[in-house]
Amino acid sequence: MKQEYWYRTAHEELSRYWLGQLLNLEGKHHTAAEQSRLLSECPAQPYSLFALRAASEIAYEARSLRVLTAAIGKLRQIATEYPSTRSQGFLLQAEGLEAAASGRNAQAITLLTQAHELWRDIANAFSLAEACWREREFAQAFSLYERVIGKKGTAVRWEQQTQWVRSFAQAGRCLRALG
Repeated sequence: MKQEYWYRTAHEELSRYWLGQLLNLEGKHHTAAEQSRLLSECPAQPYSLFALRAASEIAYEARSLRVLTAAIGKLRQIATEYPSTRSQGFLLQAEGLEAAASGRNAQAITLLTQAHELWRDIANAFSLAEACWREREFAQAFSLYERVIGKKGTAVRWEQQTQWVRSFAQAGRCLRALG
């Protein structure tokens, strides 16, 4: 019974994440922010790390600073009460996204670089690449997009299509900008 509950919860969180990502891509930011808000309501417990990270990523794209701030508060609580490189990396990513959403791009790059160095997963690399792109640091953005594509290129057909397709598109934009 307990395993079934966790499976349903994880499935719902993943569904909300992808729905929010797709709504953002369609320009339906208000509706995406609602998915983000629902994800951010998870408790500040280690098992909620994915949901809170997903909430912060969607909130950033939807420009919902209120939800992003709420997710950061819970991620900070988890990183304090249950310290780990993962919880700290997720917190730094969310703080970097908040800095970027607030127009503090240099600080965003610093925080996202720290997140990427601490927890070297694809989402942190992608967030850092996006920040570098906004700051017109095309060489670094290109390198990060290439890393994302290299790690997930073959999985584009099978999982997490939206984010990885976007990384291909961004890499193409970087190539065009770099000549």
